Amino acid sequence: MPGYSVAIRTLGTSPVLRLELESIFSQTVLPDKVVIYIAKGYDRPSFRVGNEIYVEVEKGMMRQRVLPYSEIESQYLLMLDDDVTLEPDSAAKMLDVLTRNSLDCVVADTFHIQSDPLPSRIYSALTNFTLPHFSEDKAIKVNCGSTFSYLHRIEKPWYPAESGAGPASLWRLSSFHEMHYEDELWIDRLGFAYGDDQILFNKLVKNKKRLGMMFASGCEHRDSKTSSGLYKRDPDRLRKRSMARYLVWRRTCLDAYPHSRKMRIKCRVAFGFQFLWMMPAHLAAGFRQGGLGPLCQMVKGLLDGISFAGKEEFKSLPCYIAEPRDTLSLKPKDV
Repeated sequence: MPGYSVAIRTLGTSPVLRLELESIFSQTVLPDKVVIYIAKGYDRPSFRVGNEIYVEVEKGMMRQRVLPYSEIESQYLLMLDDDVTLEPDSAAKMLDVLTRNSLDCVVADTFHIQSDPLPSRIYSALTNFTLPHFSEDKAIKVNCGSTFSYLHRIEKPWYPAESGAGPASLWRLSSFHEMHYEDELWIDRLGFAYGDDQILFNKLVKNKKRLGMMFASGCEHRDSKTSSGLYKRDPDRLRKRSMARYLVWRRTCLDAYPHSRKMRIKCRVAFGFQFLWMMPAHLAAGFRQGGLGPLCQMVKGLLDGISFAGKEEFKSLPCYIAEPRDTLSLKPKDV
């Protein structure tokens, strides 16, 4: 079994972190190294489970993942959020799927949307245009409007995918660096990195790399809600989500086809249709609240996204289709 290391991004406040480390150091295939990337200004936890190493980095949902990983010498890297626990054979199973199938990344299915109750899936369809699909070629598909669909019925251990969820993913580290994810740090400027997982995983696929989604990996997302809880309490969240939705579409879809007029038209039509699709749900939410607040926030977020995309900071980003160049040179500080 090839060697791997573990990278965890954290603020150091997760109540699950100790359980997570205990599950990591109980793997049937132990990692070469466990590195915890903690945001500057936050205290290290008082406990130590094994020989984990803490490295101080700048705070940010994307910034704490887009790192040079100069501390890592392994060929493979298991990236985890700080609220994930593993079964003893999780790493071994993920390594087996990745290496046997020559994948560049395998992402664990930690949200199990196929198993959600029907009302929950209807709500996702109406508010996010998240729909099931029935073709068995991919677990997750990203459409030209940047929303995704999910495979209705799971019958195999893993499927190719076009995106995934961020809590647990195993990477071929060389492939990760080839993507130049440092170009995507703009998303941390939005206040909450809505859509950061799609930017990460879909970029791999758009650049002709191989992504797989693994089911029954034993990776459990215990959801400490460290960041999502703040987002859900934010009265401005619908504007931020609408703004992020536009920018993620602009970056991952429209700007991924700079030389194809046909695809750019298709992307614009798809985004426009999906925006209109979601408007009645926001209007209904406004009626329940006695006003048009949700719909107004949705429209304002779109306008803010268009404005942000017009700034030189966004316009000057390298193409989403990565080209060979030097890797990220930022060197985080050891704690």
